[in-house]
Amino acid sequence: TCHRCLHIHPDPARSYRSEKKFECEHCGWEGNADLNGANMIALLGAAVNQPRG
Repeated sequence: TCHRCLHIHPDPARSYRSEKKFECEHCGWEGNADLNGANMIALLGAAVNQPRG
């Protein structure tokens, strides 16, 4: 999943990740795959920890 556009690769057998590189074909974001993963964890954590109001 791309942390910028939240797009998941449409083919379950493939991935936007290649070794340490992540390249989203949907929004064009390119960068370190571990950074992308860390940003996804941060987004999920923020969503879980938001108080309802």
